[in-house]
Amino acid sequence: MPTSISVSIIIPVLNELIGLKQLLPKLLLVENICELVIVDDNSVDGTAKFVSSMAAVHPKLLLLQRTQRGLGSAVRDGAKLCTSSHAIVMDGDGQHGIDDLVSIVDTWKCAQEPNGIIVGSRFLDQSSISGFPVYRLWLSRILNAILKLTTRNKTSDPLSGFFLAPITVISSTNTNGFKILYDLLLRSQDNPCMDVPIAFSGRIGGKSKARLFELVELLKILSMSFARQR
Repeated sequence: MPTSISVSIIIPVLNELIGLKQLLPKLLLVENICELVIVDDNSVDGTAKFVSSMAAVHPKLLLLQRTQRGLGSAVRDGAKLCTSSHAIVMDGDGQHGIDDLVSIVDTWKCAQEPNGIIVGSRFLDQSSISGFPVYRLWLSRILNAILKLTTRNKTSDPLSGFFLAPITVISSTNTNGFKILYDLLLRSQDNPCMDVPIAFSGRIGGKSKARLFELVELLKILSMSFARQR
């Protein structure tokens, strides 16, 4: 375990101004955060202007603006700005809470596992879900159940968007969609993995970025995983 318990936070965003206005002031109060990296994929709702104004008075808040789009590449680009050994990836739309972030950090600190991966899971008995469309909830449950068959990392939520992992492992992924955690787990099969229950809430403003073609790409990765195991 590193002697320092400091971690970085990476938040990929696209038109998440409403959520960030509520989230950032709270995140900046969290202790032991090296830097808070906002990766903006060319938002048109004033996201970059708002983050820039806050970064002017909060040195640990960093803004990376990009013209390309894609959650996976946004997380990897954000990781390049991190000075800590580990980073937490989370959404900027209000679905992930501050209390759960602190629980993830505390779990990592207590686990004493330098290569550990901590997953904020929506599907533990102690977890709760609110404001999430029923059809998407069941789709997530079905996909998660299938994906768990292909990884040795035991987690109840391999499609979670809320997790802590070593920077080196984050940087090794190559997916560009919402499935970055699953890609990460496949590339770190022997890394210790622990779940933390979270209170998953409906998004605050904005629209979901998940698209059908990303689901197709996920299924391609899944089929290749099964093929390698045969």
